[in-house]
Amino acid sequence: MTRESLTWQFGEPLFNWSPVILLTIYRFFERIAKTYRREHWQAMLTPLLSTWYACAQRLGDVELSIKLLIEMLGHGMWNDLDRILPLKPS
Repeated sequence: MTRESLTWQFGEPLFNWSPVILLTIYRFFERIAKTYRREHWQAMLTPLLSTWYACAQRLGDVELSIKLLIEMLGHGMWNDLDRILPLKPS
């Protein structure tokens, strides 16, 4: 099992958790992402950003959601963006 899959498995059941637990995970993401950025661990940071974005959306944090989307674009996470931002017909 890779570190990427561990991060994904950690965040996968995210939508079934209470807001209190989501806030705790949100704070965890802040701390761990800071370390991943500092150490330049791109392979571990990208799945974390995707999961953190889902958490920020669930908490209704629009400002953080936008910041994370911009960072995800900067890391070339186009496939993840296609998955989490599906185009809806008008």
